[in-house]
Amino acid sequence: MLRLTRILLQIRRFRAFVATFFTLMSSLLPYLGTVFCILCVYCSIGLQFFGGIVYAGNLKLEETDLFGNDYLLFNFNDYPSGMVTLFNLLVMGNWQVWMESYAHLTGSSWSLVYFISFYLISVLLLLNLIYRLLFWELSEML
Repeated sequence: MLRLTRILLQIRRFRAFVATFFTLMSSLLPYLGTVFCILCVYCSIGLQFFGGIVYAGNLKLEETDLFGNDYLLFNFNDYPSGMVTLFNLLVMGNWQVWMESYAHLTGSSWSLVYFISFYLISVLLLLNLIYRLLFWELSEML
C-alpha cells in the first residue's frame, strides 16, 4: 500500500488532490459534523418509527423490494444498523426502494415524509455543498 501511495504521489494531479484534501479538512469538519448530527437525529426517529418491523418471518416484508434486493440487514432494529442504513441511503442512492418498502410495511404515509426529507436535507443540500467546496478548492489548486 505504501508503494502505491509513493507512486501516486509522483503524479502531479494526485499530489494536488492529496494536498487539497489535507488543507480542506479544517473547513470540511463542520459540514461533516452536521451530516453526522443529521444522521443521528434521523436514526433516532427511524428507530421509533421503523424499529422491529424488518425481521425474518414478516409476511409483509416478502412483498417488498427490500426482500427481493437482499436489503434485510439494513434496518432500524437497533442504532448501529440504523446508522449503517442511513449511510447507505446517503451514498448509495436507490432511496425510493427503501421509501416504498417502509411505506408498505408501516401502512403510513409518514414514512414517505421521513425518506423524502432525509434525501432533501442530507443528499441534495449537505452533500452537494461538500462536493462543491471540494471541487472548487481542487480547481483552485490546479
